[in-house]
Amino acid sequence: MITTNLTKGTKLVVIDNKSCHNIPLNTKVKYSYSASASEGKIYVSRDGKILGQYFYNSDLRLDIYTIEDMNDELKSAEEAVLNAEKVVENIKFKIEYMTEVGSDNFDENEYKAYSTLKTLENTNLTTLDKAKQIASLFNI
Repeated sequence: MITTNLTKGTKLVVIDNKSCHNIPLNTKVKYSYSASASEGKIYVSRDGKILGQYFYNSDLRLDIYTIEDMNDELKSAEEAVLNAEKVVENIKFKIEYMTEVGSDNFDENEYKAYSTLKTLENTNLTTLDKAKQIASLFNI
């Protein structure tokens, strides 16, 4: 039975079927959210999809973490940090663009044209690197 506060993504194991969820025992799931704290109803996900059936606290237990699990969690956290750093870098570039051109309002198309020109002016990049940077503007 779970008695601790759960955070999204906490690994759990199905140990009972009191809520008639029909998920096989010992199935590993992840905490998604609690629908009713007073009734102890918990919704979980498996394979990235939230299961439509709720579980009672007594249907689940915390999963035991292994070194492999912790390494996976570390890798996921590092990827999240890297993605956040890319978002921050992108925002800084947009602010730099707005400051340089003296605009108070951001225009995505003008920014892409500006970034393309800046990339073409950069003599330290190879033609392939320039092409990759310009192509990445279309995937923002």
